[in-house]
Amino acid sequence: MALQALLEEQQTVLEVLNEGLVVLDEQGCIKALNHYARQLFRVGRDLLGSPFKSLGQSELSDAVLLGGGEGVRDLDCTFELHDRSHLACLVSVCPLEQGGRIVSLRENRRGTIFLDEIGDMSFDAQVSLLRVLQEGEVTRVGAKKSLRVNVRIIAATHRNLSQAVAEGAFREDLYYRLNVLNLTVPPLRMRRDDVPLLARHFLARCARSLRKSTRDLSAGALDMLGAYDWPGNVRELENVIERATNLAMSELIQPGDLALEIRQRGRPSTWGSAPEPRTAPDLGTHEMNAIIAALTDTRGNIRLAAQRLNVSRGGLYNKMSRYGLKVDAFRS
Repeated sequence: MALQALLEEQQTVLEVLNEGLVVLDEQGCIKALNHYARQLFRVGRDLLGSPFKSLGQSELSDAVLLGGGEGVRDLDCTFELHDRSHLACLVSVCPLEQGGRIVSLRENRRGTIFLDEIGDMSFDAQVSLLRVLQEGEVTRVGAKKSLRVNVRIIAATHRNLSQAVAEGAFREDLYYRLNVLNLTVPPLRMRRDDVPLLARHFLARCARSLRKSTRDLSAGALDMLGAYDWPGNVRELENVIERATNLAMSELIQPGDLALEIRQRGRPSTWGSAPEPRTAPDLGTHEMNAIIAALTDTRGNIRLAAQRLNVSRGGLYNKMSRYGLKVDAFRS
């Protein structure tokens, strides 16, 4: 995968990285970054056996570590919080006991946190995060002594942080504290080789969840996914595969199972490469795309589509059956 290769290029640096990493992406790329953040975390040899914590957008609610704030109970540990947020989980990145249960925050133990969309963090939360990173300490509620914490941050954002710093929306000192290594994740349209692997990953997960026997994508469906530009990046791809898995009536996702927008805009002809001499399979793909175009333009009207293709209605039904196309998919 293109993204995997990108991460491998950073391996040497990450093996000795003790500070921060900022991952820059377009909106929607972040969907796959949790998995790769874990891989980055595993690269650090000094972190073997230490805990990893991922904070998604549902947990980014601007809680800050401020003295005298609301007490939040995390199992048997209570910490000082203004409200729940990034840092509510920051201090609970404590060592994992056997069985994986977070028990307590101990001194001088290392851990890694993946912060999703750090560019949306409030200014107060930025101040608190900077304090933890600079001082390496947190204070439990009612305690007189601070606890030393040793955490490494992997932060992701689709925003231009340097611009946010210039506009006063993001602290400059926190930016430079985090931005020890910068990793830019290309949008999905720039790494089309990743599309089949990601699509199959999402398909396997959806099929298990829905208890369906759908196990792969047809060649025609993969062609359309590969030709589509994915303005919504990985998040959009996941939604498309989830819908297609729901609609699929066989072991393979067919072009007709894909969303209308994918069928309209994701035709192989949009790849922009020079056409190669056609073989028999190429002619079949061309015929299938012509049928899809006719059904799309006529909103699934078999009579009008057959007239446009200059075939009988029965002949059109036969060809649709051959390519796994369902008329209902074009009437949405």
